[in-house]
Amino acid sequence: RDQTSFKEIFNWLFYSFPSKTKLIVTQGSIWLIPMYILVTIISTATISLLKKHLSDKHFSDSVKAIIITLLVAFLYSTRLPKTQTILLVDKVTLFYLLIYFIGYYSNTKKISTTKFIVLESLCITLFYLFIQLNGLQFTGLQKYKFPPNYAYLLFSSISIVLFWYLKDKLKIKEKNPINFIGKNTNTHKRSCYNKKDMVKVYYNVWY
Repeated sequence: RDQTSFKEIFNWLFYSFPSKTKLIVTQGSIWLIPMYILVTIISTATISLLKKHLSDKHFSDSVKAIIITLLVAFLYSTRLPKTQTILLVDKVTLFYLLIYFIGYYSNTKKISTTKFIVLESLCITLFYLFIQLNGLQFTGLQKYKFPPNYAYLLFSSISIVLFWYLKDKLKIKEKNPINFIGKNTNTHKRSCYNKKDMVKVYYNVWY
């Protein structure tokens, strides 16, 4: 029978999965935690250093330069082998560093309705053309996530521009249907898995 040992649980604590585990949701989603930690450390350290040594105008210009540099580096990295690094990080880290800095910049800036319409239309058009010209499927975007590529960047841009605009237009209360769904999604997922498997994991660990 399959065994789940303390060694395997120890590996889980450090986000390591040398073999297929019973906890499918955990194994498939845990990559986000170390990635979030790495991106947060790099980004916040960079922002703190820039804020400390630059004026407000030079700081804003530096953030823009970083976004452009990360974008160019990411686009270039999509042509490289999966394991090759650029700017000392891999292409997945580059992508989420880019998203982090775009989020940081857009959080302090407002976007007009006219600019929103232009940018959103441009993103949607580029995404549609890319999908059509490359014979990709709109419903299969998840497989373009690891590692991220042009299609995933363009699709992400649609959401980024949309929420950049909405953040200054909507007043979101803490208790609303969207927050309720978000807080209870993982609980629902876990409850959908066969309870016998969870009992089996417990049994294998202790016996």
